[in-house]
Amino acid sequence: MVPNWFHNWLTELDHDEFEEVIGDIFDRKGWNTTRTQSTCDNGYDVHLERPNQERLVEVKQNRVGPRSVDNAVGVAVRHDVPETAVAAISFTSGGVEAAETTERNSDITIEVYDQECLYNDIVSVGLRDFVDEHSSG
Repeated sequence: MVPNWFHNWLTELDHDEFEEVIGDIFDRKGWNTTRTQSTCDNGYDVHLERPNQERLVEVKQNRVGPRSVDNAVGVAVRHDVPETAVAAISFTSGGVEAAETTERNSDITIEVYDQECLYNDIVSVGLRDFVDEHSSG
């Protein structure tokens, strides 16, 4: 469970700010991150790399269901990247189930990052400073 203020902060971010937050979280976790341009992004929003590992991240703010998860997997397959992730404020139960089914039945690793995962990651990198850096005004 995340604090209400954190949920409110996430929902007040526009899509570009939310993408920036996601990229920064991964950057602080040791990934080299590259955000794609807003349009023509080849189906993903953030490209992650570190030695012997590559991951594509699709960023959605709204509730994510199976279609978004399936799209992220398709993008990973098209780009020949064995790991993908979807980051969103929340997922439907069908979205989480689609990710679990994909992992069981394919060579693709898919991570789902909901607001609780994001909160825990941000806590691990210094919550207040991180939120302050990404707050407008």
